[in-house]
Amino acid sequence: MTKQSAPFHNPLTGIEKVVEGFKNKNLTKSFPNIHDYKKLQDQILWVLWIIDEKFPTVGYIPPEWISEILVDALKIGAQPEKVKKALATISDKAYPKKIEGQTFYKIMEKGIQHLKDISGEGKTLVYRIGGLTPRNDKQFLADVLNSAKGEIKIVDPYYGSKSLANLDKIVNNKSIKLLSVQLDRSENPRTFQTDLSDFKKQHKKFELRVFPNNPKELHDRYILTKDSVIFVGHGVKDLGGKESFILVFQGDTGKGILKDLEKTFEDRWNRSTPI
Repeated sequence: MTKQSAPFHNPLTGIEKVVEGFKNKNLTKSFPNIHDYKKLQDQILWVLWIIDEKFPTVGYIPPEWISEILVDALKIGAQPEKVKKALATISDKAYPKKIEGQTFYKIMEKGIQHLKDISGEGKTLVYRIGGLTPRNDKQFLADVLNSAKGEIKIVDPYYGSKSLANLDKIVNNKSIKLLSVQLDRSENPRTFQTDLSDFKKQHKKFELRVFPNNPKELHDRYILTKDSVIFVGHGVKDLGGKESFILVFQGDTGKGILKDLEKTFEDRWNRSTPI
């Protein structure tokens, strides 16, 4: 009886949409620039990081995918064999898994932290929001917050339905606290209450409190996460409406600021009224 060989599996099946995604600069706008990484191992980890964040349903990917993304989408020379050799040296950061006789990879938390440590971690990152592409600007903030760890605490003197619309792209299981002062004058109170009720049905860990701002104690606009402080020029409500800047303080640079602002936020939060 003739022994039949196993069916050939093309490791590049399904890669086209992912490569096209990587060609879109908006996809990686909230991540460090891949060209900041000089070693192939780090460039590979960067690709796996984006896959993990932006293509969560893909999961593990083979070296051939990584090579195709680096070469075709990012114009970085990296043949599959070189990628395989590089992956063998970072198994503590990119976990290998056998699937149907082939080895696939997924980035680990240690790999993500490694990339942050050698790029923007501990520095001040500045992003310009042009105001000419409001949908992209709003998505950019959502990308930054979705990649953040822990609870999200937002301070913005004015709130409204626009605030909720800009926060709606944040993943549903994120805990969000919005500390504000008053409903924007352009907003209809009844319409906002309806929008708030709908928003809370989807974002069950969202809380909004109004601070008794007398004297005018709360006027800055910023966001606190577990490991960063984010200053938002025109606030969450008006993001994308006009040119502004987003400043992100991370690591050692942000630790002192974060500690002080965390204490201030909690004090004000406890003195505020839930809406």
